[in-house]
Amino acid sequence: MKNLKKGFTLIELMIVVAIIAILAVVAAPKFGQQLKKAKDSRAVSLLGTYRSALTMHAADNEAVYATSFSAIGTYVDDKTVTTTFDSTSGQTPYTTLAGVGDEAGAQVGTSTVHATPKPWVVMKIDGTVTETSISIIGSGNDTKGTSWASY
Repeated sequence: MKNLKKGFTLIELMIVVAIIAILAVVAAPKFGQQLKKAKDSRAVSLLGTYRSALTMHAADNEAVYATSFSAIGTYVDDKTVTTTFDSTSGQTPYTTLAGVGDEAGAQVGTSTVHATPKPWVVMKIDGTVTETSISIIGSGNDTKGTSWASY
């Protein structure tokens, strides 16, 4: 009877490992870029949440707009609060903010604002109690190269 050997040779295993290593080297940078894009999307989502909260505040208060983030806190969900920081101290959540023209921020992928220790985008409520808006201040671009100020 013939003795049949079963299994893979060392050369075959080394070739498979080399192919997997090449694929990992090619794919790894794309995963990092996806994380940055996710952070950018979260920042845009937070901005939309605060804009909606500003509108809800005005609807509930006879067209009187809020002039600070602390005034619209009841219209914002807890998850949004915990992912937003006070731009003056860099601490989260934003609930420590007080006064007219306070600022809030969110972590993003490539913004150069508050780059230490992480990149951030900073939002500010501008205007009066009759007409107001949330604007993005500072510099930097999202992962697509669009300036944060254009949001």
